[in-house]
Amino acid sequence: MEVASVSAGTPIAIWEPGIPAVPGRDVFGHEVVPPKHPKPPELGPGVIRVHDHVIAARSGRVVFSKERIDVVPELVIDRDLSSKDGIIDFDGDVLVFGSVLDGCVVQATGNVRISGNVFHATVRGERGVWVRGAIVGSHVMAGSQLVYDEFGRRLKQSIDSFLKCKSEY
Repeated sequence: MEVASVSAGTPIAIWEPGIPAVPGRDVFGHEVVPPKHPKPPELGPGVIRVHDHVIAARSGRVVFSKERIDVVPELVIDRDLSSKDGIIDFDGDVLVFGSVLDGCVVQATGNVRISGNVFHATVRGERGVWVRGAIVGSHVMAGSQLVYDEFGRRLKQSIDSFLKCKSEY
């Protein structure tokens, strides 16, 4: 499966107006009505039109269909990741068609989906983490760190209040 990921600002298409159809005649001399010109595809929220170019407004995966041109916030990596790849920090979903190996860090504001294993790495997905294989010696977190911080603060307040109440009675 070949999936194109682009960075924001990358030109992804050229917008050309269609050529208007003209009526014709068949071999018997009857007029042939030209087909209606198809409606051009809609531009999704992930792209913008600048003159005759369609430009990626955000980083992600390019989606082309007859009805729509868009860039969805999705980073697709079709190999294993290692510490040599640096920190993968993406605003959207991350799909890894491989394993996440020693020392690698993968962070996403969306979901993280890994089709292989996670060995001695760190994986954070604010909307969730899905690993098809094994997780060995790794830190895997699902959910927003802000939520965890707020939960910890409130839990500490509750415990302190409970201990105060217990000591008073």
